[in-house]
Amino acid sequence: MKIGELRKFLGEFEPAFDVLRSVHYQLDPIFTAWHELEADIKRLASAQGLASLPSEVLSNIFTLARHAQDKNSKDTLSISISQVCRRFRTVAIDTPSLWRSIAFKMPKQMVLTFLQRSGVIGLHVTISDFRSRLERTSNEAEGDHDQADEFFQAIHPHVDRINRLDVNIVKRSSACRLLASLVQHLPEKRFPRVEDLRINYPDTSHHPTSPCPADVLLRSSLGLPSIRNITIGSTGYIPSFRFGN
Repeated sequence: MKIGELRKFLGEFEPAFDVLRSVHYQLDPIFTAWHELEADIKRLASAQGLASLPSEVLSNIFTLARHAQDKNSKDTLSISISQVCRRFRTVAIDTPSLWRSIAFKMPKQMVLTFLQRSGVIGLHVTISDFRSRLERTSNEAEGDHDQADEFFQAIHPHVDRINRLDVNIVKRSSACRLLASLVQHLPEKRFPRVEDLRINYPDTSHHPTSPCPADVLLRSSLGLPSIRNITIGSTGYIPSFRFGN
């Protein structure tokens, strides 16, 4: 067969090739959607497999997963677990340890939800300043003070449940205001269940002898009868320790 005849012969198939190319382009999004659906089915099957486990086992898995998270994502993990499916939500809500970490700066409704779902177990409370006073605008500072007052109103009825207290504050800040309010209104001036106290002092190397707001937790007038561990983080400041009964 000559070259010309061969080209003519192949040319007769061009319309068929065009149709195949068109079908191929139309099938691409279908294949993509199929692979996405397949991945969703696998995830659903995995979730359904976990959901078939006894509630006690599932609860333990959730708790271990929470412990494996860094401290900044523990609260979001608890919420995420409770939104996977109805079974996960039921077990998660009935697992108080998933909701024991409460932090200043959490939205008010989240704080109230965590306090309710944590039941009567010990709480891990974090009082921290994320920005210094000088970095805030006046409007932000006023809003922070309002948030401090709201957090105090929420946490105050539960101060006897605080088991671990993390403090990282600077002077004249909303967190400082919050800590002062908590200590001032403590029943019998005691944190009865605090076993673990962690204080991270700001850089005070330029004023190494100037008292820090967190010092109130180390005074003899404040009772920490259950204390087992105190961790101090400091650069240039050495606090004094005087404990009461």
